[in-house]
Amino acid sequence: TSQLRKALPKSLAKYAQRISFSYEVGTASSSEGFRFGYWFSRHVFVALHQHLEPLPDENGTEGIVEWHFRNTMMLQGNAGDRGIGGLDLVRRWRW
Repeated sequence: TSQLRKALPKSLAKYAQRISFSYEVGTASSSEGFRFGYWFSRHVFVALHQHLEPLPDENGTEGIVEWHFRNTMMLQGNAGDRGIGGLDLVRRWRW
């Protein structure tokens, strides 16, 4: 992500801290892929997730929207090219 931010033109530098880029390693239950996203605000994150070789029960390309609220809760929705989608409510417990 830091290399991507450095490569951006100066006119886009103010948006660089809001960009997120990651590589996800493949496991037994999910394939490897790349995720590129943007924080529109402190609470709203939108991303595009691309699986290089998707498993039969995975989308090849999917869009993800996250809404973070109350510091410990998140509502995440996703949908993709194979019609596989979902909506999750996640609560993180901090101790």
